[in-house]
Amino acid sequence: EAAASLDASVDQVAGAARMVTHDVVRESLTNCAKHEPSAPVHVRVDVSPSTVTVSVENGRTSTSPTIDGAGLTGLRQRVEALNGDLLAGPRDGRTDAWIVRARIPRALDAVDLDAPDADTAAAT
Repeated sequence: EAAASLDASVDQVAGAARMVTHDVVRESLTNCAKHEPSAPVHVRVDVSPSTVTVSVENGRTSTSPTIDGAGLTGLRQRVEALNGDLLAGPRDGRTDAWIVRARIPRALDAVDLDAPDADTAAAT
């Protein structure tokens, strides 16, 4: 049975940064469950005034090579669209640990992505 731990609080993060933070955690946990379901997983979310840093690390029980799939590619695109960066690969060159780490700027916290566009609302 896999062990999991979570160090996170995103209550003060809003808008696009919050949505992409959620995407990073979800996609990373999906990959952990798919590729290494019995390995321990640790999720950490650090929030500073300017940046959210998400780290999802899990052990690897196999030594098979891992490549970026469509999920990581799409995730990287979403993070980079906010001028952030995403790293996915073996942790510190080790073969027994995998990490996904994203740095997401909070510049768009004030943008409510669920609100109707002002131009669209005016046209209706």
